[in-house]
Amino acid sequence: MASVSKRFLAYMIDVLLIGIIIFLFSKVLIDSNKIKHLNNQLKEVNEKILMDDVGFDDGVREYAILIKQIDRENVLVNVITIILILIYFVFIPKYKDGQTVGLRLLKMKIVTHNRNLLTISKLMLRNFILNGLAYLSICLTFLYLFSETIYFILVSILSFFQLGLVITSIFMILYRRDKRGLQDILSETKVINISGE
Repeated sequence: MASVSKRFLAYMIDVLLIGIIIFLFSKVLIDSNKIKHLNNQLKEVNEKILMDDVGFDDGVREYAILIKQIDRENVLVNVITIILILIYFVFIPKYKDGQTVGLRLLKMKIVTHNRNLLTISKLMLRNFILNGLAYLSICLTFLYLFSETIYFILVSILSFFQLGLVITSIFMILYRRDKRGLQDILSETKVINISGE
């Protein structure tokens, strides 16, 4: 099995590469002035709530409306993020012997637990947890299905759930003997050194 530090470093390389691409897309696709304006309004609502200038229910309602507006402004970037996660963390490892750029640089790869062929479904399942693929997809769906307040509540709950999955997975990788995280166990995969286990 690959060491925790090597896995972490490979993942940071991959996230940095994807982050740069997403940043470049966001510069082109997002009206930064509108986002700035919405964020300033969000700060004002926060201050009103903290200073008791507005009732809690009204403050939360205003906050929820602004959050949904910000998320609508970011829809294209979120769609591109989902596509990039699929390409980079699902299709590239599928067709490049279980490797991303970070894994290749550090001489590791993803394999199935029983060494069968890596499948798209196993890699998708890994990324539902590891890279928030399910979280992003569900949030995009909620954006168009629910009112501002319900959207805000559901996305907040979903955010805590996603954070809990990631924290659980980190602790599993750190403390399990086989160094497999939740994403590894559910997708029946593991990360190994190329030179051997």
